[in-house]
Amino acid sequence: MDEKAFEETVRHVRPGIESIARRFFVSLQMEDEIDDVVQEVLIVLWRHCGQIEGLKNMEAWVNRVARNQCVTHFRQLKKHERVALNDHFMATDTASAGIEDKERLRMVRLLFNRLPKATRRILYLRNVEGMTLDEIATVCNRPKTSIKSSITAAKRQLITQLKKQDNAD
Repeated sequence: MDEKAFEETVRHVRPGIESIARRFFVSLQMEDEIDDVVQEVLIVLWRHCGQIEGLKNMEAWVNRVARNQCVTHFRQLKKHERVALNDHFMATDTASAGIEDKERLRMVRLLFNRLPKATRRILYLRNVEGMTLDEIATVCNRPKTSIKSSITAAKRQLITQLKKQDNAD
């Protein structure tokens, strides 16, 4: 693949890569990581440009690379975050804000685990795997509207439960 063909390929697949990265990192409130991941995916694409010409569905391959890169990038950030969090606690007089954040995260996980298994799976596929509603509908063998309703209802339920918990404290 020559440089012109690569540029044309990038113009074609970049919006999809950005969409996957945006869905992944916006849900984690880490929007500033989107451009880094897009760049990393484009580097992988460049390194494999000689091999991707023969792919039947290059867009699906690029989407999978984008999802994998989001997860890899997130894991790398989490490794560094542990160090950053420790530095933050050492630099502050009180660790109560960090304790409250940990408690809130623990509560979200607890409430998440109380959701029905099918709903947890849908939320995982959407927020962690970065799948589209159509992809989730195919995987779960359910209509797209049902998937969308499940996501909305689950988010509403989690928010309501968190508010109740906050008021109880």
